[in-house]
Amino acid sequence: MHAFGFDRIARGLASGVLVVGLSLLLACGGPPEETTEQPETEGTVELEQQTGVPDPSEQEAMRVERRAQFQERKAALLEQYDTNKNGVLDADERKAMGEERRAQFQERKAALLEQYDTNKNGVFDADERKAMRAERRASPQGE
Repeated sequence: MHAFGFDRIARGLASGVLVVGLSLLLACGGPPEETTEQPETEGTVELEQQTGVPDPSEQEAMRVERRAQFQERKAALLEQYDTNKNGVLDADERKAMGEERRAQFQERKAALLEQYDTNKNGVFDADERKAMRAERRASPQGE
């Protein structure tokens, strides 16, 4: 992985892993329902102030936000890949999604090689990786 632009490639792979995970969840009907039980909160404020751990209400807000993001992503994936519109990604639909994601990864890799592989050997050498990182750090959004 280090041999060809770890940061962007890792993000692409993480995105692919997320897509595969979501497709598996879609295939089996989604994630299990979350419980609303709250952990005992005695001393939590002191713990947060000492360790930076969010208090239970902040944790719940983060769970709600993650759940909403999951639902949005799930809906987008279904819209894009659920060709028979049955609300589940079947094996063929998951395969098509995987093939598309792999093609996108290869396109990103090729674009990075074109831009940064100065000696055109098909591998990012240490100096080329260093140049990529420097440019990424200098850009306003890290892109």
